[in-house]
Amino acid sequence: MKDIETLKEEKIEDEYQSFTIPSIEKGEIKRKINALEFDEDCTIRSVVMPDSIEEIGKEAFNFCRNLKDIKFGSSLKRINKDAFYGCLSLESLTFPDSLESIE
Repeated sequence: MKDIETLKEEKIEDEYQSFTIPSIEKGEIKRKINALEFDEDCTIRSVVMPDSIEEIGKEAFNFCRNLKDIKFGSSLKRINKDAFYGCLSLESLTFPDSLESIE
């Protein structure tokens, strides 16, 4: 039988999610993650970006405190200022060869 602490930890784990950003939005190819698009979304644990994403907007993942892992697409060229500001759980980032600038 599981104790209360284990059950609480499992409940917390269930609240977090892995999120795959769609490559098509409103019928068009998604090329940018907009500024503040995921601002303070504490439910996201990991993100997978499609190869169509070329730019990550300013503060796009601002204070996503539980975000641990990001898989960038192969076309990413630019990461704007403070895109991952306050993402305290990020452990490491591996950038694609296509990346040209980080503000």
